[in-house]
Amino acid sequence: MIIKFLNKENTMHIEYKGTKISTCKHVYEPAEDTFLMMDALEDINIKSTDSILEIGTGTGIIALYAAKRARHVTAVDINPYALECAKKNAELNNIKNIDFIKSNLFTNICKKYDVILFNTPYLPQEKSETTADIIEYAWNGGETGRETTDKFLDMVCHHLKEAGQILILDSDNSKYQDTLDMLRKKGLESKIVKRMNLFFEELVVVLAKKAII
Repeated sequence: MIIKFLNKENTMHIEYKGTKISTCKHVYEPAEDTFLMMDALEDINIKSTDSILEIGTGTGIIALYAAKRARHVTAVDINPYALECAKKNAELNNIKNIDFIKSNLFTNICKKYDVILFNTPYLPQEKSETTADIIEYAWNGGETGRETTDKFLDMVCHHLKEAGQILILDSDNSKYQDTLDMLRKKGLESKIVKRMNLFFEELVVVLAKKAII
């Protein structure tokens, strides 16, 4: 059950699956895609020894939920407001096995991880509609909706351990079948583990891992 209420600072407090966060200005507020991603985390085998990387952490709610099951989580975001927000939410949950790094996708990441998570910015948006507000990085997928997703897919295998897993949220707005096809071309087994139909789109969570020969 999702619990939402205004806290004493007059910001939105959200709690889901025992993980609580406060929302922040200039940071994407958790929505259906966020909660679907958290649900999907229960469908993959995360071990207590695993290291996890989340790209685009936002408020940090997904990374914080993952940190309860893993050895360590690295949460990155291009948005400095998001990183400050996620740090505060880590303190709110008394979660310490997590680091926060400012990074555009993998720019400042050099390690390999057991699990990589990404709730992609999948909404198609014309250049004429784009503003300078940094929060747009959370949903603006460029003209096809795939601009950031395709960059992620080009680089992700370089940061994935041999037996690692990728969990990526996508939408039919950005042709999620293209994500499945790209992963398979890279030699990864991929399948949809969660779906959600909204009145204007279908959301899916894709699980990928290196094929066992």
